[in-house]
Amino acid sequence: MMPNSSRVPKKYLLTGGTGFLGTFLAKGLLEKGAHLYFLVRQKSGRDSRFYVQAQLKRVGLQSQFFSQVHIVSGDTTKQNCGIDREWFINHHSDINAIWHIAGLVDFNNRERLFLINTEGMRHIIELAKNLRAHIYYVSTAYAVGASRKRELFEDALKHSGTFRNSYEESKYEGERLLATQIASGDITATIFRPSILVGHSETGVTLSYTGYYVPLFFFATLRQQHPFITGLPFIIPYVRNATLNLIPIDHSVRLILALAVLPESNGKIFHIVHPQPPTVRYIFQESLAELGYRRIYFVPVPSWILHGINKVIRIFSYLFVRYGKRVRTQLSDYVAYLTDTRSFSTKNVRRLLGVAADVPPLNKTLLQRYIMYAVGHHFGRTKYHNLSFVL
Repeated sequence: MMPNSSRVPKKYLLTGGTGFLGTFLAKGLLEKGAHLYFLVRQKSGRDSRFYVQAQLKRVGLQSQFFSQVHIVSGDTTKQNCGIDREWFINHHSDINAIWHIAGLVDFNNRERLFLINTEGMRHIIELAKNLRAHIYYVSTAYAVGASRKRELFEDALKHSGTFRNSYEESKYEGERLLATQIASGDITATIFRPSILVGHSETGVTLSYTGYYVPLFFFATLRQQHPFITGLPFIIPYVRNATLNLIPIDHSVRLILALAVLPESNGKIFHIVHPQPPTVRYIFQESLAELGYRRIYFVPVPSWILHGINKVIRIFSYLFVRYGKRVRTQLSDYVAYLTDTRSFSTKNVRRLLGVAADVPPLNKTLLQRYIMYAVGHHFGRTKYHNLSFVL
């Protein structure tokens, strides 16, 4: 159950510990002295401990902390998360909390999204009851779906049923399951809702190239394959006042860890977001310029027109075998997030952390750092090993 002191519990069970947020969060917890039990799916030919430690090394964890790393074979899509009976016998009373970070980010694979993001939560709840452990759950700020409220608050979701994709819906349903259990008093939990995660603010390091990086990858590879295109005029429609809520991974982890140790966080929901997000126009103006596009013209349009343009482009994309799928998955799927004029309230975060809740602005220098790192590491794809030329 929820610890009654400000000390970080010494033993955590962690899901999603080798993902982007999970790896950085694990680093922070290990450096604070915690012992982490990484729930991992066993894969043929892969040494799980070696893989976990390799991921932790990528984010700068020193090897002296590896003795605090423990591996537990399991799978959140299975009952009791697929953990064997022997482990329960040995550890059922000494796990202080479960960090549930595992999740699938995909806009199209509905069946698998609900299996991992919704049914996975059901199994985590079952596991937490058996272990009598508090749950720290990482949801998403976008579980709110297509709500038309101008300001989105840190409270339990009451939804009209409108979602922009199956990812949002699956995360909403998972959070709803947890909220029901919290309200009934069957478990204790804390919910964190991060927005769009980007790399480390000082180094640019990222382990994931989803979100902000996906459209960048489209334009970077377009230039690689057709260098002349950067000299052509590009007309980009945009929605006035639309923002893109990007938050650096190091600041999201800092906020989460600072909140988690506070007893007052029990039962609360926190938006882990940038309090002053940059506009969509600013982000793309600076990012495309950094990628070498010289003739970019932004034209303001109402959101319904931009969505209409997107639908037309999506329909015509099926006529082009080579680029059609890329247009749909690397541009079209993300348009809904480029027309968002809503803001996320951070009152719960600020009430507990005060000025420590502040996040530095995402300026040109920071965006350049992210792009240089992504291009230098080929957006995590070995196929595009020549991408570094674009800068």
